[in-house]
Amino acid sequence: MLHNIKNLMDSTGWSADKIMEMMKIPLNQRASLYAGLNNSR
Repeated sequence: MLHNIKNLMDSTGWSADKIMEMMKIPLNQRASLYAGLNNSR
């Protein structure tokens, strides 16, 4: 999932917020995904 979000961010220039909203990721799961994105940079 993190890889897909990162690829979308790179290819579209969209924010992680916009991508997670588009993917309909529940709010209670987003914090762990944000943490993973921050650790992968």
